[in-house]
Amino acid sequence: MKTAFLWFQIVCFLCLALFGCQKPKDDVVPAVKIEGVEVEASVENQSLAVRWMAASRGWPIDYIVIGEPSPKPRMYIVPNRVEVLLGDTETGPLRSQTVTAWSSFSLVIPNFSTNKLARIQVRASFEDGTELLSNTLMISNGGQVVPQVLAVNESWGTGLSLNRTGTQAVFTKPTFASTPNSPVFLGDLGNGREDQIAPNGFSAVFSPDGNQVAYIVPGGTTQNAAIAFYNLQTKQTQTRTLTEQQASSLSWSPDGQWVAFLTGNERVRLWKLSATTEPLVALTPYPELANDTEGINHGLTSWLADGSGVLVEYRQLRVPSVLAKVPLSGGVPQLLTATQPAEWVDRSPVMAPDGRRLAFISSRSGRTHIWLHDLISGNLRQLRFDQSSAILSLFGPLQWLDPQTLVFVGSDGVRIRYFKIAVNG
Repeated sequence: MKTAFLWFQIVCFLCLALFGCQKPKDDVVPAVKIEGVEVEASVENQSLAVRWMAASRGWPIDYIVIGEPSPKPRMYIVPNRVEVLLGDTETGPLRSQTVTAWSSFSLVIPNFSTNKLARIQVRASFEDGTELLSNTLMISNGGQVVPQVLAVNESWGTGLSLNRTGTQAVFTKPTFASTPNSPVFLGDLGNGREDQIAPNGFSAVFSPDGNQVAYIVPGGTTQNAAIAFYNLQTKQTQTRTLTEQQASSLSWSPDGQWVAFLTGNERVRLWKLSATTEPLVALTPYPELANDTEGINHGLTSWLADGSGVLVEYRQLRVPSVLAKVPLSGGVPQLLTATQPAEWVDRSPVMAPDGRRLAFISSRSGRTHIWLHDLISGNLRQLRFDQSSAILSLFGPLQWLDPQTLVFVGSDGVRIRYFKIAVNG
């Protein structure tokens, strides 16, 4: 009897081992192709390093398992080869650089000399002949720059404007009382002293000669916004009331006679205004539709060096932010880039005082960097920070102190600081 029972247990155990521990067929999910390919690039010494990966999880492996600890993991099929496409201009066709196996995951291209530019894309092919195109990147070997920390009081925040000599700053400090406001202050970079010059305002900026400060007085449900002009010598303020309740992005013309600004929330419009009795001038028409597929963004404005127009951030149907200029004669903004991939975001344009170079912040390299566009030669240059600077994040706005010196706001991951960099060459 005991022997028969023992044999019964052995048979049950074998049945469980052979059949009971196997996954049911409905737990097996068929393998599918990856949905996208992502490319990264970096400059390493005088070489260009290109890397690609599956966009589904961002892991460069032969297959990807997702859904764990789900009982139905999915296997992803990756391409068997990639073709690296390169161009050396901002627009135009790309040429095939090389074809290699997907499993190599990277390619190093030598002789990427100083000031050389590359536009990069990867075409991945499956065994059945189908293809995937990666995102498009642009990178340059513009050499490394060493940022210098400015002696700015950290309590002054990130929205300050410096005078051309870099000795004074104007900024706002929001308060969170029962009636919140943002007093406007003048700060001395030498001794850290700060003096309040207005009880409430924002977007405060120095005039080119450093003798005036313009700022926006916020509006409300029962009053329109206004622009105030504070004279640092007479301590007097002149205020011009606007026609709308919301305004933003104040910037001075090079001759100090006008300020440009934006109004509206969903329907953004560009204007100019003088500190005198000159009438308010609309530089762009009133948008027909809110959140239209094309129009000016709620970004920063700045003037062309000769005062002939204003630079703005502009959105297109598939591109969230490109750079455009609006002539003082008004009309539709003129794009500075003819065609641009949807993943590139260009913002914070600012023209050098001599009109030679345009600086802006862009994500076109896959990370946020400062770029310089030489308007004389047409060259584009990406500013790469020295490794010792440890700047992890970059903020706007940018500001030129002189034709060779840029100021920006950055963070090392611990605190936010102001930096200046020399951009010779």
